[in-house]
Amino acid sequence: MTSEISPNDMRFWQKRFLKLREEIATRVVGQDELLNILLMALLCEGHVLLIGAPGMGKSLVLRALAETLSLNLRSVMHQANFVGTNLLLVEELDRTEPVFRRELLTAMQEKECIFQEEVLYLARPFLVFATLNPGGDGRRDALTQAEKDRFLFSYQIPYPSKDEERIILQRLRNPKQEQKNLQKILSANDLITLQRQVKALPLEPLVENRILRILESSRKSFSDTQPNLDTDPALLDNPLQLSLMSLKQKNSTEKRPPVEENFSHVPPNLSTRTGIGLMQAAQAHAFVKGYKKARIEDLLAVEPLVLSHRQFRR
Repeated sequence: MTSEISPNDMRFWQKRFLKLREEIATRVVGQDELLNILLMALLCEGHVLLIGAPGMGKSLVLRALAETLSLNLRSVMHQANFVGTNLLLVEELDRTEPVFRRELLTAMQEKECIFQEEVLYLARPFLVFATLNPGGDGRRDALTQAEKDRFLFSYQIPYPSKDEERIILQRLRNPKQEQKNLQKILSANDLITLQRQVKALPLEPLVENRILRILESSRKSFSDTQPNLDTDPALLDNPLQLSLMSLKQKNSTEKRPPVEENFSHVPPNLSTRTGIGLMQAAQAHAFVKGYKKARIEDLLAVEPLVLSHRQFRR
């Protein structure tokens, strides 16, 4: 059984993460939010959809991350050769062939692939970062619900600010800085250890309750009108309703973010995998922020990343 992370271990890993960020910043300008998402994905061993135009620095960030973590990075588009790869960058996933996609989905789920008629286990950790270019041209096949469900996060990469682009242009005039080798901060074994510890991070009760509520509301018609606990005593036996009422009372006395109780924004027919992803993402977010348990704030922060690519018509 995995033990909870100790305060001393938490401080140690937080220092390593800070050093990792500082090291990557010597090569990558901005993209702090993208880096946070990639780190959370690594802690969950979850796959990521990266949406945006070419030339936005996706490959640069991934190369820097792989270098500082002593991981192997490979970029593919058509050839299903995943052996010996930790971080797999799939360019323009929606332009790949169906056969490639099927093999990729198997590798993502089962952590194994078939190579020369032999089943091979993939390296650990193994994560897929797939890009989509919504403004591109040429033949594109929209991802199916099953394909999207394999990805833990999706993220729309923003354009850099004017100041960030100025720094990029200045750095390009100093090639020595761009060619500097990055220091290795963590190893693959370190990441595997961290993944186990993050999975053991406890949850606030409200976090689990909200995840269950999200899944429930996605599978049936949900009324915007909330029942009145004062006029319906039978609902006092419902712990989920009581937890929501308790959160309302807390929000009136504490400076915590209001929690949306109307789940009309939730995509329909969410899988159990989505619920597991929400929990693990909240745990990873709490860890990256230095908290010893996953709070409701952590869940609210990751919900858009986990749910946005699962928006299907009811």
